[in-house]
Amino acid sequence: LELTINGDVIVTGETKNYYGLVVRYNNSGNVLWRSTDNHPSGFSNVNIDQDGNLLISGYTASGLVQGYVAKIDGGSGKFIGSYILDREPSQFFNAFSKNGFIYAAGDTLIKMIDFKSH
Repeated sequence: LELTINGDVIVTGETKNYYGLVVRYNNSGNVLWRSTDNHPSGFSNVNIDQDGNLLISGYTASGLVQGYVAKIDGGSGKFIGSYILDREPSQFFNAFSKNGFIYAAGDTLIKMIDFKSH
């Protein structure tokens, strides 16, 4: 759950079919957009970067269960890119942005991700 600067609310989770889900509500509770991932996954954390994009972290279950970071356009809900981490997800796993780079951090992992190279 994340609150935007204008009072919108971003909610993450998964659908009943186990696909990652992100929904943006305005401050009146109306759905502005709803996005789902295109493979089995679940989203647990969201942060907003300096450009208003959403950094979603969670897991993907395409084969092995692995940590997963997605970057989503905060205005439209369209996926910009994603990155699968090479280890199990952690309930403390999160992603954040600093100086144009995305960092994934958990209880046993810190990884810098450059979406421009993916």
